[in-house]
Amino acid sequence: MIRLLAHVLQLNPQVPHHEDILDGILLDAWHALTSASNVLTLDANGYTLHLEGMAFLPMAEAWQCPVTRRFLDTTLRGVTPYLPRTASPARAQCQRISLPLYDIPFGGTPDDIVRVHRGRDWLAAQDSLTPLREEGFWGDLNDRVIELPPYFTAAEHSAQQTSGRLKVYEDDFKRGDLNLLSCSTTMEMGIDIGGISIVAMNNVPPNPANYLQRAGRAGRRREPRSLSMTLCKSNPHDQTVFSNTRWPFDSLLPAPRVSLDSPVIVQRHIHSLLLAAFMQEVLMGSGQEQTRLTCGMFFLNDASLAARFADWSRQLPRPDQQPVVDGVRMLQRKTCLESRPIDAIALDAARSIEAIAGAWRLEHGNLSAELARLIAGGRESPASRAVTLQLTRMEDEYLLRELATRGFLPVYGFPTHIASFDNYTRGQFLRERRQREQGRREDNVSQRRELASRDLQTALREYAPGAEVVMDGLVFRSSGVTLNWHIPAAQTDVREIQEFRWAWRCSKCGASGSTLSFDSAGHCTECGEKIKDQDRNEFLVPAGFAVDFHKEPNNDINSQHFVPVERPWVNAHGDWHPLFNGRGRYRMCTDGHILFHSRGINGTGYALCLSCGRAEPMTPGDPPGNPIGGIPSVFQTQHNKLRCSDDHQGICEGSHNEWMIKRGTLLGHETLSDMLEIQLQNEAGLWMNDKTVAQTLAVALRDELAEMIGVQASELGCDFKPALTPDHSACCSILIYDRYAAGYSSGLQDGDLATLFENARRRLDCPARCDSVCPHCVLDFDQRFNAEALDRYTALTFLSEPWFV
Repeated sequence: MIRLLAHVLQLNPQVPHHEDILDGILLDAWHALTSASNVLTLDANGYTLHLEGMAFLPMAEAWQCPVTRRFLDTTLRGVTPYLPRTASPARAQCQRISLPLYDIPFGGTPDDIVRVHRGRDWLAAQDSLTPLREEGFWGDLNDRVIELPPYFTAAEHSAQQTSGRLKVYEDDFKRGDLNLLSCSTTMEMGIDIGGISIVAMNNVPPNPANYLQRAGRAGRRREPRSLSMTLCKSNPHDQTVFSNTRWPFDSLLPAPRVSLDSPVIVQRHIHSLLLAAFMQEVLMGSGQEQTRLTCGMFFLNDASLAARFADWSRQLPRPDQQPVVDGVRMLQRKTCLESRPIDAIALDAARSIEAIAGAWRLEHGNLSAELARLIAGGRESPASRAVTLQLTRMEDEYLLRELATRGFLPVYGFPTHIASFDNYTRGQFLRERRQREQGRREDNVSQRRELASRDLQTALREYAPGAEVVMDGLVFRSSGVTLNWHIPAAQTDVREIQEFRWAWRCSKCGASGSTLSFDSAGHCTECGEKIKDQDRNEFLVPAGFAVDFHKEPNNDINSQHFVPVERPWVNAHGDWHPLFNGRGRYRMCTDGHILFHSRGINGTGYALCLSCGRAEPMTPGDPPGNPIGGIPSVFQTQHNKLRCSDDHQGICEGSHNEWMIKRGTLLGHETLSDMLEIQLQNEAGLWMNDKTVAQTLAVALRDELAEMIGVQASELGCDFKPALTPDHSACCSILIYDRYAAGYSSGLQDGDLATLFENARRRLDCPARCDSVCPHCVLDFDQRFNAEALDRYTALTFLSEPWFV
């Protein structure tokens, strides 16, 4: 306002005399608004403008603002109130124009469609609006005011939101302040919101019960009309429903059942009972908590708890352990292990724990040997400190988590590794501080206690540094990792050494794995081949991801950046068995190794600051295809801390220590899971080494296995990899694995494989007679990135009818 007055009156506020003139004008204006006219009246809340005394008039004439390109009803001597600091006459002076007035306010009808059409007809007849549209003064929003069409105010209702924000959205939706909610399965059950007229689903739910639950939300409150609409995507399930729209009504709802046919799952539950009984007996008088046991306490020393548990299990059944024997028999009842003797089951538990303990101690011994070699240098170095911290982390790992990860204990098919995404920014911090200063109640909308999260496999793609995440209509850019294991990321008092590991893959036999030691990753554990440098990568297992605290989100969803999907490294082990027809071999295991990883947007890894956690994708390799990228620009100069409070601001100390910036690091997550590996021979006895055939058969077999055991195909993963045959020739292995170690892939019985291959052949004989692949056969949703690598005809040629003989 001061700038406007100074411009119109040609005054300089820096001159004392001119400043007095401006102060006098403002005082007179305030007097005119208050005591002289009572436009503003004094009450308990201060001076207030009472809306009941206001009125609105249509604008037959207006001023065109050259700065905002908007219409103004009033100006001061024709000058825009949005005056820039330095303004030319052309940027300051508004132009007065006449505006056409809509002849019937609000369209003169309650019918939405008639009102919109009438408004559009009137707009089309106004020639005077054409130049205003061309100059940007009259836009779509002005048209909507004339048409008064129905509108949507939308919000996101998903698990990525805090519970407080979800409650606000639910209340707003009930009141009608919101009339469109974009929901995940958070709205499927347990939340009663009435008055819904339309339910739109962007894919077909997995089961009829899910469909009826969601569709049934529309029309519950006797709405005059309701609608349920479903978008059927290009996958077999959705296309099947599209061809039979009575699917949810004609399909029989299966009764819930518990399948006890998997010996792996039953055995893991028996392991759990035996371990609990052993811990209760051993620790009864020690005063230690069973849930606080660490791996070091359990596995280390010659007379370790692991060795004692193995001996204890071998002595079962004992007369003094009758409650344990009774418990095992209860778990065996009506399962596939019901007839198995208890001593054999206990012996399996002993052998399993000995194998796990041996693998753990081998890795621990390699680290200890590396530490001894580093200390022999005569002084403590950063490398020796890092190995010491790795040893500490390994010894202090939570025992039950380790045993569940290694397949000894059940994990119930749920994701066990969760990564958070901390999108808390300085803007949110300032808003919360203003609320506290004003004494306003915090509605728990922006609390850091509730962070968005994903299972780590998904988070490596969606939350990785450089990726952009849309949450509640805003686009947040991931700029680093959280440097502690605990959630939420704000708990800086529990920082621990990060989990760095070395992943390796053998170019000769296709085996892969990981270790804490660089030297241990130098040779293949399967064939002994030396691992090439490009097949040995260091990776970080991130605890979570975070945005730059000082970088505010935007709302531009049209130019998002996504991290490319990387194929996992999958490795099975165990004894091979011949296929039912003698044309190949297979093996199953409960602790196959899977490494999910991210190499960044450019495929060259990440540069990571070990001090603050900031991370950026390495630049593309030179020449293109070179796996070694360049340092990103943010680390070529001093960089700010990724996350900082008012007490810790400024330049990160990693800027002054080159060793703190790790280059070319991958982000990864490894897991042990149930796995099936198959190697095939054709009718001539030649081992299959065609990638297209291998990938197509992997998908077909995975889908049929899921249907055979009654689970969703998304519960299982599939892939292929180069491998060696018994005569050390090259071939392709087909791999099917559980995504969450539920015992599906390793629970096949004798004779199941023959049925599995026969059903896979029928699936490849596509009912739609497609040219290559389609949603009716093997083009599943998770194969959308591999569509060009699939061909049902080449797979059918391999699985010919004589092949089954």
